[in-house]
Amino acid sequence: MSSNVQDLDGYYRDKFSQIHLEERGLARLDPLCEEIIEKAKNCEDEQLAKWCRQSVTVALYDNWLAPIPIDESYTLPSFPVDVLPDWMKNWVTHVARSYQVDRDLPAMIALGLYAGAMARRVCVSPRPGWVEQICLYQMIILPPGEGKSPVFSEARKPLADTENELISFHRPEIAKKLAEKRALEQQLAKLEKDLSRETDNHDRQVILRDCVAMRIEIEEIGNPTEPRLYCDDTTPERLAALMSENNCRIIMPSSESDGLITAIGRYAESPNLGIILKAWSGEDTRIDRMGKAPTILERPALNIVITAQPSAVDQLLSIQGFRGRGLADRFLYATPRTLAGQRKSNSTQIPADVSQEYAGFMSAAWSMLDTAYPRIMELSEKASARYNKFLDEIEPRLSPDGEYAPIVGFCNKLKSYVLRFSAILNSADTHSESGPVRDKDVDAACQIADYYIQHSYRVLDDAPVDKTASRARRVSSWIKRERVTSFTMEEAGAPLRDAEGNADIQRALNYLSNHNQIRLDENLWQVNPLLLPSERV
Repeated sequence: MSSNVQDLDGYYRDKFSQIHLEERGLARLDPLCEEIIEKAKNCEDEQLAKWCRQSVTVALYDNWLAPIPIDESYTLPSFPVDVLPDWMKNWVTHVARSYQVDRDLPAMIALGLYAGAMARRVCVSPRPGWVEQICLYQMIILPPGEGKSPVFSEARKPLADTENELISFHRPEIAKKLAEKRALEQQLAKLEKDLSRETDNHDRQVILRDCVAMRIEIEEIGNPTEPRLYCDDTTPERLAALMSENNCRIIMPSSESDGLITAIGRYAESPNLGIILKAWSGEDTRIDRMGKAPTILERPALNIVITAQPSAVDQLLSIQGFRGRGLADRFLYATPRTLAGQRKSNSTQIPADVSQEYAGFMSAAWSMLDTAYPRIMELSEKASARYNKFLDEIEPRLSPDGEYAPIVGFCNKLKSYVLRFSAILNSADTHSESGPVRDKDVDAACQIADYYIQHSYRVLDDAPVDKTASRARRVSSWIKRERVTSFTMEEAGAPLRDAEGNADIQRALNYLSNHNQIRLDENLWQVNPLLLPSERV
């Protein structure tokens, strides 16, 4: 080492030794560090300047490594918003910014609402004999206070407006049919009374023929009801009736899980899962109840997009048959990042043109007339090749010793979901329902599938939930909030009131230590100074 380096080393080591770190706080050394580094910049010897910068850092932070953030969902990917059509992506971005939520939340809601508009009217077919209808069952898991309700209200506006417009449009026709039905019923009652009094056989046959014709006419009118596009809290029987009254399709968008729990059968010992199971695949359904006319659903189509608190998800998964009959595997689960503690008081407004564009495309999709037979969207040659590649990649992972063995039922349903996502993205981007599905649509759908695989794995895997990461995160937040530089294990118990003993606290502290946030010095835990925000003097 040159004499210049030796002089510099000795001078600054003496300066550091004169500083009372405990009194001044580690984070208050910034001005001195800046002074040292500034002097080093004027040094003509590059090696000397480099040594100086490194020595300052090591001396100041005592060989601490950079702390690794504690985030229970840090391994989970973000929703690939960039694969969405521009109009939907713009809306998702501005809604997330305005309501200060993770972009995953509005992205999944918008995708689910658009799927509901296509349901039953459009199907997608990768090859002859294989047809998938457009139905998504999505469950977004978030704790309270994460903006679920306002985002749902914002997303649902075009749907609610379209439903109100349809009700206003059909109301005169409904009133007319109801009036005709009442008049026919009165005439029929009179004819039946005449029939009961008539004794002449020929005249009885004439009256009977008129009664039958009138009865058929009344049956053809049916029970006209105002159109419904969506529902919330409803029983299984009412859900089937709503679908029957609305061309066998409906969507359930809700910021709470109560509606789904009720639809499954909240109070039943044997939940009625049949309609929800069959509506996912469009299987014809016939419901017969004692004393009631049968409810017949041809190609029923149900879309579900709900947000649920973690405790509600546990309740759903514990319902008899929810897992065993395959309903759990039909759902797409996601756990967006929570932004609690990061939100600002002055959020931005959603630009009017962004809201108008979103409302225009969403309303147009929901306003399209249903057809007697669905339009079939086929895959282009390149899209078919891309889809086959996806199948070939995922299949080996489904073996008993494969990566996805714990969620094999879900992954089998995901093969259908990739096709459904492809059709949705194609239609939302091209504003057409005729296809063909492009290879870029399938590629985008595969990216969404990868997202859901990793999120759903966390929900469906039967492995016990480890609370250590959650507790470690709370200790980390406590350190930053209180600017703690050292503490004992007893003091760490303050933010861990749910810990059942010192063993739980010790595991949380070890977890933080493995993330370079703290380390044990005899009986005192020292905090990595890089973890604390700098306070300049």
